[in-house]
Amino acid sequence: MKIRGVIRSDDGLYTCTASSEGGDTQVWGHITVEFKPSFEEQLYKELWSWKQQPVNLTCLATSIPNATIQWYLRNEEISANDQNLQVLSISPLGVLRVNPVTTSYFGDYTCEATNRLGIAKMSLELKEAHAPGPISNAKVEKKTATTVTWSIIDPMDDGGLPIQGYVVEYRLQDLSWDDSKSSYWTKGSSYTLDGLKPQETYIFRFAARSEVGDGEWSSEKSELMPRRAAPEEPLIFNVDKPVTEIPYPDQYRLHWQVPLDNGEKIDFFQIIYYQVHNVSGTWENAGTKTTRQVEHPGETTYTIENLRSNSYYRIELRAHNEIGFSTPAEAVIKTANDPSAVTGTRSGPSVQYSSVAPSTSAPAHGPNAEEAMKSDLGIGIIVAIVVIAVLIIAVVVDVTCFCTNNAGLTAAVLRKRGAKDKDKEAMLEDGKNASADTLNEESTDETKTIDEKPIPEKELQKPSEKKVETKSEKETDDILEENGQMKPQKEDGIKPEQQAPEEKIKDTTEPTETTPMIQGDKDDKEAILKEEQKDKEQEKLKKSESKSSMTKDSPV
Repeated sequence: MKIRGVIRSDDGLYTCTASSEGGDTQVWGHITVEFKPSFEEQLYKELWSWKQQPVNLTCLATSIPNATIQWYLRNEEISANDQNLQVLSISPLGVLRVNPVTTSYFGDYTCEATNRLGIAKMSLELKEAHAPGPISNAKVEKKTATTVTWSIIDPMDDGGLPIQGYVVEYRLQDLSWDDSKSSYWTKGSSYTLDGLKPQETYIFRFAARSEVGDGEWSSEKSELMPRRAAPEEPLIFNVDKPVTEIPYPDQYRLHWQVPLDNGEKIDFFQIIYYQVHNVSGTWENAGTKTTRQVEHPGETTYTIENLRSNSYYRIELRAHNEIGFSTPAEAVIKTANDPSAVTGTRSGPSVQYSSVAPSTSAPAHGPNAEEAMKSDLGIGIIVAIVVIAVLIIAVVVDVTCFCTNNAGLTAAVLRKRGAKDKDKEAMLEDGKNASADTLNEESTDETKTIDEKPIPEKELQKPSEKKVETKSEKETDDILEENGQMKPQKEDGIKPEQQAPEEKIKDTTEPTETTPMIQGDKDDKEAILKEEQKDKEQEKLKKSESKSSMTKDSPV
């Protein structure tokens, strides 16, 4: 490889790669491009010194190979015997230390760099700096009862170095400068003094300051401070346009700067906002004014909420102290469109919604009907979804607990239902047993009574046997009547005396006080009563048959 017309950018590392069927191989080589010295990386060509302060003159020569540095003062080579000129470095960075004890050491210095390819020279100037001259002018820009803001013009002579700031001294008219106060302002800041006394005359003087020091004092200026007053007008940030469009449809964050208080501390800020319409280039009120109060000291921001989308609002901001309110700082904003707003028309009576709250104690702005309707609908849907999800989860968990551990609400309901059915069966069984026992006891007592009663001689005749049979048939007829199967027919040949024993027998079959009370549901009670009625009928039939047989078997 051959490079023609080599330049400095050709300097670097090169790779040579050889390839064959047997494989690849690489070798590396570095090309160094030599060039004569230059001062392309030198940062400055002017230096300052004052009050005989030592200073280092530096020059940076760029070259390959490295250059050697030689210093000259006014084109004369630096003498090695001069103690105020000392060479600290000669390659590739040349450093000359100068101690300017006299003005003869200020002037032009030459830095000469040499290598085998050539020579390069560069001039450096060492200047003597001094303090700035007096300021050109200072005038009052703004004055309150306790503050004054100045506008200051730089001095004609800056002393060789940039002006860093300004110093001010001030005193009451009746005092001397020994009793004065001072303050310092960085150049470019607000030149404001505070803490002054209202209705007092002050004397001011100014001086510029640089790295060398403070310059000469300006002529004195006298200013009479005004009396206490309401605060100055506050400043609202980020509203430099006639109409400020905000990115939010329903809120705006107001941010302001605290103004001067004019001798009395600011205790709060008042915010008034209301909807407006543009009529022939004039903003006219279109809603109720809403007032808010922000205490001070405190936050200098306030978020106005519940605004209507795509609407114009005027904002008025005032500062307040014991004297009164400041003039208002005003701004007009336009809210953004609400992409989620409900569109369309609705039938029915129209309702007028105010864009602002009716009073300062109410919310700042009531939302319009569509927004409120959409909000309520969305909340209702969310609540319904949450409730349904909770119910589904509860059912799944309960069924899982029932299937795995026989626990949970389902298991408890089933256990309670089973216990209730068992109680009903037990009550039914107890009722049957108690009714049977009662009927058996009554039957036994009547049987004993009949056996023990002596039979009169008149009743030993056959007609008495007929009477007994008639009574048995009558009793059977009564039982059938109670079952509802057939209606008993009265016999004409039976006398009242013959019916008395029949009624006595019927009364003995009625339930007694020993019959248990039956509890439970209506269907259960009816079933139990029917069962007991059947048992009573069977018992009556048995008793009737028993009495009939006993009558037939008795001696005539």
